[in-house]
Amino acid sequence: MPHIRARNVDPALLEARARVLVDRLQEAVGCDRAWFTLELEASRAIDSGSGEPVRPYVEVHWFPRPPEAKKAVARILSEELRGGADYLTTVFFDLAEADYFENGEPV
Repeated sequence: MPHIRARNVDPALLEARARVLVDRLQEAVGCDRAWFTLELEASRAIDSGSGEPVRPYVEVHWFPRPPEAKKAVARILSEELRGGADYLTTVFFDLAEADYFENGEPV
């Protein structure tokens, strides 16, 4: 934990930046790099007629952290994964430790 899920991000961009991305996130969050999971979700964006390109969208699932950490992580994700898009959206999901299990056991 943290688990980072990205959509509408160029796979080559994520693969090229994964090491630096986790290095920067590790420093901002203060946890071991082995705790990070990067996931690129396959998605198919549907243009509703606006003609606007689909923008990258990233979810961060983690245990609650201070607002400063969220701001730093959102900035890092945008800098590393936005590519040529106008902006990248980041949404945080704070998980209660009591709801997190590994191998059927609470962590």
